[in-house]
Amino acid sequence: MNRKKKYRSKVKKICPKHKCTLINAFTVYGLRFECPHDDCTVACWNGSTSTPADLETRTMRITAHKEFDMLWKAEWRLRLGLTRQELYKRLAKILTLEVCKTHIGYFDINLCSKVIVFAEQLKSNYLKKVARHEA
Repeated sequence: MNRKKKYRSKVKKICPKHKCTLINAFTVYGLRFECPHDDCTVACWNGSTSTPADLETRTMRITAHKEFDMLWKAEWRLRLGLTRQELYKRLAKILTLEVCKTHIGYFDINLCSKVIVFAEQLKSNYLKKVARHEA
């Protein structure tokens, strides 16, 4: 049943599918927690900015992060007067969350979808604004 290497930690994270303690797996990216069941895809990273998630949710989190990160890394956001913190504040308002709870690593598939829509709309609005100024 269990072929994954086990590392025990003082931090207990629970698999929402199997209700068992996740095991530590050391990776080049840092400490990752995984379900010990071979057929399970539940995992999360060390720290307090993610919760255990299955493969589908993790995939959506990766996509949402990619889309949101493109916003605050884009030079054009500065032309709109948007800092990274301001983008997070806007996202928190749209999601009706406190800014301190606005971590994509906490989000379910529904919230990740909203992040993606937010990013797409902001980019689209900016491009429309540029097109109006160029016309």
